[in-house]
Amino acid sequence: MGPDEVILERQLREDLCEIGLRMYEQGFSPACGGNISARLAPDCFLITPSAVCKKDLTPDLIVKIDERGESLEKGKAASSEAKVHLYCYRHRPDVMAVCHAHPPFAVSFACLTEKLDKYFLAEQVYYTGAIPVCPYALPGTDAVAESLEPYIARHNAFLLANHGPVTLGETVFDAFYRMETVEHYAKITFITKLMGGPREFTEGERQELFADIDKLGGIHPGNITF
Repeated sequence: MGPDEVILERQLREDLCEIGLRMYEQGFSPACGGNISARLAPDCFLITPSAVCKKDLTPDLIVKIDERGESLEKGKAASSEAKVHLYCYRHRPDVMAVCHAHPPFAVSFACLTEKLDKYFLAEQVYYTGAIPVCPYALPGTDAVAESLEPYIARHNAFLLANHGPVTLGETVFDAFYRMETVEHYAKITFITKLMGGPREFTEGERQELFADIDKLGGIHPGNITF
């Protein structure tokens, strides 16, 4: 490994620890819940360890794994949800980081198996698009990862039924900011439902936003029904 690769790995390990602390402090990852990862090389990834509270992460605790999810560091166990992360990397070469957390409002919608697909906040349209619910599967199994299959090509945020959200990003921070956006959107959706429901964007307003996203070169699910 050359000096540039060493510097990159050290920075990514520190970034994962910083985001882990933010997740814990914001109540997104109580106890040892949630996991974060980053692509280090085409066939090599860094991911948070199993059974470690996110506020207690240190760079040396982060686990390096290969494309099969095997630990490349003796005595270190990767998160049990590594299969979900690797599935995302395998199907989306543009993705450089994956975040899975348990923020309460988004988790509540996941437990209701209620998708978040109402367009009424511009930042939500730009940053997450409609958020599908992936069918429930036993945590830690291949089936959880495979539940993303219908949506992985065009979506950057998902709700795992009876579990919680997963977000993708170009950096560790990007993936986490998208997680924050999902939780904010879920919270506003909950509040506006209590108040009678939001004014949703018209078809013309939606298409205007979609056209702007296309101009910026972004991936967007548009009006996909799922």
